[in-house]
Amino acid sequence: GGGGVPPPQRPPSDLRAAPWAQTAPPQTPDALARSTLVAHDVPWEGHGPTRQGALAHVTTPYVLFTVDDAVPAHASVVRHLREALVAHDWDAVTARQVPRADADPVTRARLAAWTPQGGAPQPTDRLDHVCALHRTAALRARPLPDVVTAEDWAWARGFSGPGLQAGPVPRLGYAPEAVVVHSHARRFGSLRARTRAEHAVRQACGEAPTVPDLGAFLRAVPACLGRDARGALGELVGQWESTRLAGGMPRRESTAPLRRRLG
Repeated sequence: GGGGVPPPQRPPSDLRAAPWAQTAPPQTPDALARSTLVAHDVPWEGHGPTRQGALAHVTTPYVLFTVDDAVPAHASVVRHLREALVAHDWDAVTARQVPRADADPVTRARLAAWTPQGGAPQPTDRLDHVCALHRTAALRARPLPDVVTAEDWAWARGFSGPGLQAGPVPRLGYAPEAVVVHSHARRFGSLRARTRAEHAVRQACGEAPTVPDLGAFLRAVPACLGRDARGALGELVGQWESTRLAGGMPRRESTAPLRRRLG
């Protein structure tokens, strides 16, 4: 159960919705028909290319990136993001994430550290497309990296476009009063795949691998063996596999026996 949070739903491609008001009354069919908001069904090409490609439909000075399972905690999320962006002249600003009611302790602790509670907007070096508002001009000047995932992480460090071109680091902010409800269950398979993809991007941007060899992998295993073993081992295996994919390990090393034991 999600503690009252509705399940994510994909809108139909021809959806038209009235602009989001601070106290939005029920929308009538006439109001919806007059709306200027349109949901475009764009092809999925990975997080970076899909989001950047969607800019072809944008005519406003700001772009909101979010995900279908991030639920606004209140009606003022976008207003708080926009006010912070304009007041501080940032290129992008990230919302706070709070976990779903059924989130595990590890997820709760990580979200509290990643997007902490607080009042005033503040500068940061973090960007999270779970919910973030960008200046359209900044995205057109420095397109999102052409990567399947972690495009927000790479863009926050000045990498952009095809080939992960290095450039100026954008001006980023955090608006803790803009809150969305978002978290995922920590499952071995999904964490392994996501961590592998994210760390592959990090290494392509020049970061050293976090698990550089088999010895480092084996030394890290005992710390993963606890109540969160499946999640922790999923992340560890993903980091190990990202190193192998980058050529830092022999291909003959396999995680198949470990996958079979964990299910």
